[in-house]
Amino acid sequence: MRTYLKWLLATAAVALAAVSLLVGAVGILTTMWIAVGQRTHEIGLLRALGGATAGLALGFLVVSAATGLFSGVAPARRAAQLDPLEALRAE
Repeated sequence: MRTYLKWLLATAAVALAAVSLLVGAVGILTTMWIAVGQRTHEIGLLRALGGATAGLALGFLVVSAATGLFSGVAPARRAAQLDPLEALRAE
């Protein structure tokens, strides 16, 4: 009985930790997604002036490294693939 209780508590702790990590990752993803949205004009200008998509993605990944690398991948891809003309017209 004690072994089962220990296993049950350990499983519950692991599940709680997994959910906490997932919630944190979603929070970081949302923060980076908003950052890309707010910098649309700047991204479009950089792309219009010849900024490479890899350079822009790397820049956003470096920024997101402080808040979590894996959650910054999707916003970095979004920023790198942004059409410069569309971004410049956004404002």
